[in-house]
Amino acid sequence: MVPRVRLVRVDLLLIPVVDRDTCIGCGTCESICPEMFRLSPEGKSEVIKESGGCDIQFVIDSCPVGAISSTEK
Repeated sequence: MVPRVRLVRVDLLLIPVVDRDTCIGCGTCESICPEMFRLSPEGKSEVIKESGGCDIQFVIDSCPVGAISSTEK
């Protein structure tokens, strides 16, 4: 079996965006990437830092309700 290789474009910076109307406040994003996400006092996810050492696509894919997306900068 040939291992899969994940190609990552390094010329783009993906900025996470949270749809607060869709967010259920489960905290998955914060548990995966606490340097970029936190739960607000209202119990919704919010971006606290636009870049960091996290795999943003993994965070997006891990959100159970699809509340996280990204934009390119």
